[in-house]
Amino acid sequence: VFYNRLLKCFVLIELKTGGEIVPLVKKILRKQRTANPNNLMFISFNPDAIRALKRELPEYKALLLLYSRHAWPSQKDLPDHSPYTAEQCLQALKDCGADGLDFHYDGSIAEQGADFVAKIRSVGYQFHYWVVDSAADVKRAFANGAMTVTTNHAGPFVKLLDESACPEK
Repeated sequence: VFYNRLLKCFVLIELKTGGEIVPLVKKILRKQRTANPNNLMFISFNPDAIRALKRELPEYKALLLLYSRHAWPSQKDLPDHSPYTAEQCLQALKDCGADGLDFHYDGSIAEQGADFVAKIRSVGYQFHYWVVDSAADVKRAFANGAMTVTTNHAGPFVKLLDESACPEK
């Protein structure tokens, strides 16, 4: 994960289950000397996991993962795989109490541009993109207002982390 041009890093922990795992996560974190809300953030596709995290570990940030299109089995209400709107994302964030959105990057969806990101961030939510794997897309993601990107190829993109490519937001 890129975290601003100073290369400050943190760990993202993805919860792949529901809220039932959170008591164990809480117990483990309490034993850690270095894990803290400044260097650790949670992500999950599961709104119940986000709710449990915010209830049990409110000091930690929890981001709702959303695929850019309605395509996962839990999203059968929109089988056409249409892109999420900002309004749908805002409602999902509100419903689960997430601190922000970790959104699948799809450069082919025009609605995901700067206006989309601005709508999410303007009401206080964080906005992050996953998986961004080309230099042009990394630049576009940060230009759109993303706070971070997750990539499979971090090494080549380090040079992009200057002020012109990735202004701190």
